[in-house]
Amino acid sequence: MMTRRYVITRLTSILATLVAFAAVQVSAVAAWDPAKVEAREAAVGETIAEFSGEDSTLGRFFEEAHGYAVFPKVGEAAFVIGGAHGKGEVFEQGMSIGIAKISAVSVGLSFGGKTFQEIIFFKSKAALDKFTAGKFTFGAKTSIVFVKDGAGAKAVWSDDVAIFARGGTGAMVDASIAGQKFKFEAH
Repeated sequence: MMTRRYVITRLTSILATLVAFAAVQVSAVAAWDPAKVEAREAAVGETIAEFSGEDSTLGRFFEEAHGYAVFPKVGEAAFVIGGAHGKGEVFEQGMSIGIAKISAVSVGLSFGGKTFQEIIFFKSKAALDKFTAGKFTFGAKTSIVFVKDGAGAKAVWSDDVAIFARGGTGAMVDASIAGQKFKFEAH
């Protein structure tokens, strides 16, 4: 037979669990800001338009890719030790599937700051899945193509990935070793 103490302890435990669950839900809703989402989506659309407007040959990558990640603004700053950070959106077959964060750390002769934009195309589902699983790294053969008219016509897929960047603002002297890392969060 259940004692009164057991019932009170059990009810207190259930109530504590429900309060904790509610707190998590409230903080998740509070963190979601529709204005920020709208601004990010607009920036992603503008970035795609700017890349396509600057290089009309990029269209084939949008057509051939199973998915792509668009980073409207990546900021980079350094004084010997540097870092970069940006946030973007990931698409699979034209539909947004989540948010990606890009970060990089560099060590070497670096000084200054700059911003740039980046689009990473994934030709296959396997390449996109590798990215969304957090296992994506640039291979030794991977190169970044800087967007200018006709650059997309000469660019090729490397391990089912093609990366394009577009200069932004700022100035930076850089002779460093850097590696980009990515974190994906599904919608």
